[in-house]
Amino acid sequence: MNNNRIIGIYLAAGLSKRMGVSKLWLPYQNDYLGVIALKTALSSQLNGLIVVCSHYKDVQQFKNSFTMNECDRITFVINEKAYLGQSSSVRAGVKEAICQKADAIVTILADQPFITRRMIDVLIKKRTHFKEQHKDITFITSCQGGTIQPPILCNEKAFSSLLSLKGDRGAKAIILGTDPDFVHHIKYENKRLFTDIDTMKDYHFIKEKLE
Repeated sequence: MNNNRIIGIYLAAGLSKRMGVSKLWLPYQNDYLGVIALKTALSSQLNGLIVVCSHYKDVQQFKNSFTMNECDRITFVINEKAYLGQSSSVRAGVKEAICQKADAIVTILADQPFITRRMIDVLIKKRTHFKEQHKDITFITSCQGGTIQPPILCNEKAFSSLLSLKGDRGAKAIILGTDPDFVHHIKYENKRLFTDIDTMKDYHFIKEKLE
């Protein structure tokens, strides 16, 4: 058995409470803020993508941003309980990934526009390496300044734990409680890669300093 079907879960169902408006559709670099990382993910070695949204109108907006061929690689899932926090979106994405017979998932945040294709592909490459070495690794994370950050690869054995998440928590909450022998961290020096946009101040900063 190949066991190499790796699906990205793109978390785009946040309610943008601190922003005051939907940050997905704020303009940035001749595109939309919430579309940039999805385009990056589509260019990676992922076998497919599950985009978790909170509204049908967001699904249509995403579809308008991609070609038909690109949309064929994306499955859209509506999380009507996004108000329960990030865990509800993770669970919705994992359930769909299980339906698609995924062997691993990579969680990606829609508000991190500076992640790169290489960051995703190196997670996949590391997973292949550990499989060849017969090492039982459950999580492969990105890490900057000692802090675990998405994108994060979670192998199939983590799915049941991810489905048990509650509140505004993601995979990181489980990783912190996992035996370090089953976790591998890929370390980065560049803090910019992990810039996330939570407030209008964050948005204006990237517009003025990073665009």
